[in-house]
Amino acid sequence: MNIEKLPIQSLPDTKTGNNLANLPLTKRLEIQETLRQTEARYWIKRFRKKAKEEGKAEAWAWWQRTLSDLVKKRGQPAVEDLQKRMNDEGSKN
Repeated sequence: MNIEKLPIQSLPDTKTGNNLANLPLTKRLEIQETLRQTEARYWIKRFRKKAKEEGKAEAWAWWQRTLSDLVKKRGQPAVEDLQKRMNDEGSKN
């Protein structure tokens, strides 16, 4: 891959490089928000696929197990935030 042909916008900012810790706080928060919204859409997609392939009852049981695992790893407030985001995303569609 020839770097000389790449547009300037695709090159990393020399001030921040690839280190997210060097980004301004507002930019880091914006990235974090995007990741959380993307995760919510991801879990909705997984649940719908599971429901389509294995039925709603099995998908619901799988989701309850998944939530239980997430609570253990992240804590209840993080899982409640994820569920809220999923409900918000689901109501958009």
